[in-house]
Formats: sequence, structure tokens, C-alpha cells
Amino acid sequence: MKKWISLLSTNQRMAIVITILIMVVIIACGFYANRSKEQSSPKTFTNHMSIKQIAPELGVTGKGLARELKLPLDTPKKMPLSKSGISQQQLDHAVEHILSHRSTTMKYFVFAAICVFGLVYMIRLGRPDNADIAERNLWYPRLPYIICLLAAVLICGFLLG
Repeated sequence: MKKWISLLSTNQRMAIVITILIMVVIIACGFYANRSKEQSSPKTFTNHMSIKQIAPELGVTGKGLARELKLPLDTPKKMPLSKSGISQQQLDHAVEHILSHRSTTMKYFVFAAICVFGLVYMIRLGRPDNADIAERNLWYPRLPYIICLLAAVLICGFLLG
């Protein structure tokens, strides 16, 4: 890996720096997009509200909310939940569960940043400009591949869901 880095030209080293800056900008945009999305916190719901009032605020259908509350699907959607026998604790648990399934957009930005690095690596960085054909065993070292794959799986797959 050290030998590969030493063979890179000045333009390729600049490409690494620019690529890292682009990756940081993409991830910063993801933080901003995710933060602005989280700031619009949902209002509190009470069991005196109806399914018709709560479901649109959560971004689910009335049947989806009824299913989450373990109510029959043909339950009247305009009737207050307290009349259906739903306690405030049951409603809070259902709302928390529904909100936990909301996807974070951050993982898409991180994945895009990883893809940008992979693309630049494949097109510009993998084969050093100063490398002779006899040194082709130094072209495209595996470590950047492995780092990109591990980052995609660990960060985008596990940490960000």
C-alpha cells in the first residue's frame, strides 16, 4: 500500500484530497437533511383522538394504525380511541413503534459518498500514473476495496439501519 501511494502522481494526490472533500460535503448535506427532518417532531397524541386524526400525522394509513393498535380493521376511523378500549399507554407504544420504522436519509448520503470514492478510485487512482507496466501487481490494491465494503456494511447497514 505504501509503495502504491508513493507511485501516485501529484494530480492523483490532488484527486484524493478533492474526493475526500466531496465526501465530507455529501455527508454534511446528509447531516443537515436528517437534522431538519428530525426537528419537525410529531405532536403528542391522546387516546381521545381518532384514528383519522392520528394516522396522517404519523404517515400511515388508518388500517395500518388499527393493526398496530391490535384493533379490527373495520373499526370506525372517526371514533375516539378511548371508546375502542385503547389506553394512552397502548397508543404511546404504538406511536413509538411506528416512528421507529421511519428511515433515516443519512445512510443514503454516506453510501453516495462511499460510491464517489469507489468511482474515483476505479477511474483515476487505482493505476498510478508513474507506475511502469512491470509494477502492475501494485495497481488497484485491495485495501481500498475492503475499506469501502466494510464501511458500507457497517455504517450504512448496521449503524444507520
